[in-house]
Amino acid sequence: MKTTQKLLIALLLALFISGNGIIKAQGNENKISIPTVGLGIHVNQLNKIIVPINIINHIRLEPAIGFDFFKDKNDDSKYNSFIIGFGVYGMWQKGQLNLYAGLKSGLIMETWNYGVPAPDGKSNTYVAGPAIGGEYFLGRHFSIGGLLGISTTLTKEPDQ
Repeated sequence: MKTTQKLLIALLLALFISGNGIIKAQGNENKISIPTVGLGIHVNQLNKIIVPINIINHIRLEPAIGFDFFKDKNDDSKYNSFIIGFGVYGMWQKGQLNLYAGLKSGLIMETWNYGVPAPDGKSNTYVAGPAIGGEYFLGRHFSIGGLLGISTTLTKEPDQ
């Protein structure tokens, strides 16, 4: 596991322990009031920060920004990527469970250098597709969720 992923997981656990307050029981079917704006962290191949914005009861917007990097000190290989994305979802709530489905898209900008004699490279990858997700609110200000989607990609390598 990468160091940045370990740090993000530790941060999530610290936020949960320090700021959650009383955890709700699963049997409680009362709907919670979903915050208008939130902050989320995706921990996967590309580390992303998302900002879910619930503009009305059944519409959710998710702008996202992320990064990934790698540098090998042995052969000076390096890889950098930056992602900017956006999702639009319809949203339904049942008790502490929030479900959503819609479309997500993004642009991944990558650069790499694998050392001599390999040339430097860069590419832009456009990603779009449908996605479904959900989150379970453990308290007023903390939820755990996931997102599953199928993406179509188009990669363009600029003229060198």
